Amino acid sequence: MNIYDERRRKINTIVSLYKDRSHIQQEIADKFQMPISEVREVLAQTNFKNTKKMTPENSENGKINMCINLDDFGFLDKYNF
Repeated sequence: MNIYDERRRKINTIVSLYKDRSHIQQEIADKFQMPISEVREVLAQTNFKNTKKMTPENSENGKINMCINLDDFGFLDKYNF
């Protein structure tokens, strides 16, 4: 698996735990032994705001991140999960 596939997998893992509201940000941070600020960064860049997944229909101005740059998630490389 290349580095981008690994980052995508880690992002998807964090998002999947958070999106169904089975875990709060602090629980995810504790589970993966990472700072909550990095969990927040992943969620913000994947269109979560105030525990809600933002879409064009429910965002304030109709604008959301349509794609993410995996280079922005290099901080995930230091975690093994």
